[in-house]
Amino acid sequence: LFTNTKSDIGPNPYRVDDHAREEFASLPEHEKRRLGYEDMLARKLQDLVRQCDRTVARNKEKLRREVAQAMKQRTSGSGKGNREDLIVTVNEEMLEKCASNVAQATLIEEEMASLVDKLEGLNDDENKLLKVLAEEKSIEDKKQEEKDNAAPTNNEEEKPTEPPKKKKKKSKEKDKAKDVPPEEPPEPPPTRIVDPRLLELEKSKLTVLLQLQSLSLQLPPLRDNTDNLLRQLQYLRSDTSTDKVVCEVSGNFMSSRDADERIAAHYAGKQYVGWKLVRDKLKELQKNGHGGGGGGGGMGG
Repeated sequence: LFTNTKSDIGPNPYRVDDHAREEFASLPEHEKRRLGYEDMLARKLQDLVRQCDRTVARNKEKLRREVAQAMKQRTSGSGKGNREDLIVTVNEEMLEKCASNVAQATLIEEEMASLVDKLEGLNDDENKLLKVLAEEKSIEDKKQEEKDNAAPTNNEEEKPTEPPKKKKKKSKEKDKAKDVPPEEPPEPPPTRIVDPRLLELEKSKLTVLLQLQSLSLQLPPLRDNTDNLLRQLQYLRSDTSTDKVVCEVSGNFMSSRDADERIAAHYAGKQYVGWKLVRDKLKELQKNGHGGGGGGGGMGG
């Protein structure tokens, strides 16, 4: 479980038989309790957790003494007591860079807010223009409808004025042949002409969106850089003892100045993962009444 770590407990002294384990897992609950293997496991895990808790308490006490000693050395002979500033030196260049990043981020956020307001105004203008265009189209459609309704009436009035013509049969057949138009491919639908005012609005909206995208890409790295600088500025001290913390699960020391990658490595490490499994399994067994957690083979002392 803790191979090649400070918590290594050595090889398992018992024989491991997977077939026997599968057979035990298939037994009913009362038979499992009669055999008592889970009670044995719970007692073993209790011993391990007690050892780890002693390590946690011992490291906390060690850290407390280190912090007290560091505070005593800071205040000895200064005459200022605990009022002495814990920050011993400040990197002016780093401080200036951090302030510059904060100011630049603030300007970018203000510019983005201004662009958002501009984009909302363009959207309002577009909605108003679409309403105007819809009204204009409605008027044009009504005029076209009235024109189409009036055209057949004029044709009907002109037809009776034409005198009937008599033609020979052969000439009629020739005329019919001439009147048949050649087959032509269907005409494509007329191209819809977009109002130039709408095109101008869409162009302005696209320009604003591109500006917003450019500014939004500048913010994350700027903020990350600012956070790193602030973290370094806040921990410029004469010692690092006050930056330490003790992991409540494994008892190991951790530094609050560690990068995110090192903190993630701690939580994925063998000791943390192993002790977490031990503690969780013990809680599960005690919940079911094993190892003195509510009956069933409790351990004395």
